[in-house]
Amino acid sequence: MVVETMMAKNREHRYQTPDDLILDLKCLQRGESPMIAAKKPETLSSLAEGEPDEIEPAGPSEEQLMELASYVNNRNNIIATIVMLLAVSVITNLILLVVR
Repeated sequence: MVVETMMAKNREHRYQTPDDLILDLKCLQRGESPMIAAKKPETLSSLAEGEPDEIEPAGPSEEQLMELASYVNNRNNIIATIVMLLAVSVITNLILLVVR
């Protein structure tokens, strides 16, 4: 399903961000079904024909959604920390320039 999603003819049926692909690969690594690719209605045969399947797979479970939210929150916390360090660095450099 992951490879089919990456190779879909229609751009809208492919992964929208690299994070979506990483999330599906992590699910596969744990032996679970992919979260994002499972939502896609395409199969290998319909890729050749260009028509989606009629079967709609189930969405992600509550546990998978919580894990995704945790991943996003951790990433946002790291970004916020880096921004704070950058701001402190800029302020320190400005103070050193003024003192000279």
